[in-house]
Amino acid sequence: MRNKHFFHDAIRKGMIAGRFFTGRATGEERADLAEWRAGHESLLEEIASPENLKAGLDEYEALGERRAWPELQARVGRRGRRLYRRVASTAAAVALCATGIYLWSRTDGEPREVTSIAPGTYRATLHVGDELVVPIGENASGVLLPDSSVVVENNLMVHKIPPGRQEALPDRAVVTPRGGEFALVLPDGTRAWLNAESRLGFPAVFGDERVVTLSGEAYFEVARDERSPFVVMTGRARVQVLGTSFNACAYPGDSREKITLEEGSIEVRVGEGEYRPLPGEQLSAWDDGRVTVTAVDAGKQGAWREGKFVFERDRLDDIMNRLARWYNVQVVFADARAGQLHFSGELNRYSNLERLLDMLELTTRVEFVVEETTVTIHSR
Repeated sequence: MRNKHFFHDAIRKGMIAGRFFTGRATGEERADLAEWRAGHESLLEEIASPENLKAGLDEYEALGERRAWPELQARVGRRGRRLYRRVASTAAAVALCATGIYLWSRTDGEPREVTSIAPGTYRATLHVGDELVVPIGENASGVLLPDSSVVVENNLMVHKIPPGRQEALPDRAVVTPRGGEFALVLPDGTRAWLNAESRLGFPAVFGDERVVTLSGEAYFEVARDERSPFVVMTGRARVQVLGTSFNACAYPGDSREKITLEEGSIEVRVGEGEYRPLPGEQLSAWDDGRVTVTAVDAGKQGAWREGKFVFERDRLDDIMNRLARWYNVQVVFADARAGQLHFSGELNRYSNLERLLDMLELTTRVEFVVEETTVTIHSR
């Protein structure tokens, strides 16, 4: 009965692969397929030769499970014969892989260990002036400064207006490293979520304007105060709000900065121009001086703080920059043209890196080679 279990699982994965390539797989099925491949990729590479594919299919058919293949063929239809052959090859490889696992288990062999690169965690450093630096790890709890103006609990750093001579207090900054993220409450009650490799600077006490500086990516829920506008300064833009929710992505070296308004209103100044994007619009300030405003799904732009990567026809080189920051890896394109490929989809931000790369391989014409903390990308 054990071998029958393996083959049943194989054909189920094969049918998922078929639905994936014909655009019918659900998000859960996509994640299931990527997770399965991540654990068995080495076996798949070893045994997926044309001769072994045929042998594996012969073994599979001997179990009397022939109905699945005609059913898949019927779903694709007469017009999709070429696609059917591609689907069938994928499904056959998955079926054969399960056969190999079964045969391996009968010889009491141990599967080879798969290198795993874990996602980032909650960690940051608090900088006070030019001298004091306080590191904060995941699930840290306690008072961070002697005047009790900064406390941290449940991965949230809360800044309060400190007592004493406020005019003499040094500025502060919260910095996340590659592979880190953190959330904080500013002295005015504004909430900010910092993505990996980001820096948010601000004064201990705000004045007539609540001015903060951002390098990297942050999502803001601004506390409304009509007497004191909230201003975010990035490398290319000045964003002014009264009370709103928006995502700002402004990494040095990226081809563009993106300001995405979720709700409320903002005014963005770029150079000599002033812009007022509406909720559901994204302003992009490009490195060549262009400014564009486009309609987007604003909720998806800040989905990273909810544990998701969401891509909408994003270039692969931009995607890999985001993954490199979060997983703290180096990315090398063996073929620069591969970086121009586009990908759309939703991935789990807290999955191991290999699972995400497997999903990208399924829908892009590239191959990822992971060696320690370097990811090399080859065209296929």
